[in-house]
Parts: sequence; structure tokens; C-alpha cells
Amino acid sequence: MKGLTEKQRQVLEFIESFEETNGMAPTVYEIAENFSVKTSTIFSHLRALQKKKYLSRSSKARSIAITKPMHPKRRPAGLRSIPLVDIHSLDKKSAPLKEIFCDASFLHRASSASDLRNLFAVTMENDDLQNKGIYHGDIAILRKHPAAIRTGDVILAMINDRPEFRECTKLDNDSVEISGTAPGASSCSYPLEEAPFKGVVVSVQRSL
Repeated sequence: MKGLTEKQRQVLEFIESFEETNGMAPTVYEIAENFSVKTSTIFSHLRALQKKKYLSRSSKARSIAITKPMHPKRRPAGLRSIPLVDIHSLDKKSAPLKEIFCDASFLHRASSASDLRNLFAVTMENDDLQNKGIYHGDIAILRKHPAAIRTGDVILAMINDRPEFRECTKLDNDSVEISGTAPGASSCSYPLEEAPFKGVVVSVQRSL
């Protein structure tokens, strides 16, 4: 856009993308972390963008507001995007297969993390979780691990280098016990800090 330096344009695009994905503005620290620069550098860019009337902000947290959007909104208000990833590439930094869109208010209730960037989704490839009401073809939405875990939670874990869904059957301060989701399935225990977990299921999109 005219009147912007390349770095100012990148900062503005990041703010716009963050807000559309998370339903709130980023903090100065989150912007600095994204660009691997000091917060003082970001403050300088924000002041320049304010002078050029591209955004406004106050001293309150997450008060940045874009006044001149660079791109039209890609989705209706209230919907948030979540990356749909290949369940077999969880240990790789592969690009998402696509985005799915969910009601943001429900996701905030379903996830204890307010930052929706901690969520990802996978497509169910079998009926292993049908006793949990999750079927082949459904999309499971998960909160990335490390995350708070409760007894009864369905967890996506890497078992012998294979992604498998397991249920948390016992939990204490130092260890967690998980078992297969079928009745009578065997269980195994891990030190809590070493558990090979990838995420905890927080919601499901039904395949119709």
C-alpha cells in the first residue's frame, strides 16, 4: 500500500491476520515474537502506522484497531479458522491441508486457552471413538499439548510412532495413565512431562 515501508506493511498484515484468526488484536509482545525483534522496534512501527492513520491504539492490552484494512474479511463475523492437518504428519512441520471454520464463542468455551492458535483439527479415519460419539469422517478439534488434561479426556498420542486416540483414565501430579477407547483396552502410564501427547480433543465437527 502507498506510503508504507515493507516492514510496516508486514506488521499491518500480521495484525490483520491475527485478529481475523483469533478474534482479538495481538499484543506488542506477540507481534515482536512473530518477527523476532525487540518490542521497541514494534512500538516504532506502530507509531508510524498510527501517524499514517492505518491503525489506532491505546495503553490498554490488545487495544490495536485497524482503521484501513488491507484485505476484505475472508469469512463472516463470529467464525474463526483452524488448520486441518494430516494426522500422519504431526511430527513434521507440514503445511495445513486446508482451513476449517468454527463458531468462535463455542471454541472459547470448549478450550481453556483463549488463544485459538493453540487449536488444530484432524479428520477421523476410523470408528475407534464411536463410543465417544465421534465417527469416521468427523473432524476432531484439538488443543495442542502441553495442555491441561483431565480424567476422561480423549488424547491424541504418538504410540510406537503412530498417531492414536487414547482416553486419560488416571491422572496425578507426576504421571498420567491412558488406555484405548474400546472397553477392556489395555492401559499404559507415562511421566506427565514425558507423555507423547499431541493434543486433547475439545470439540467435533460432524460429517454429514
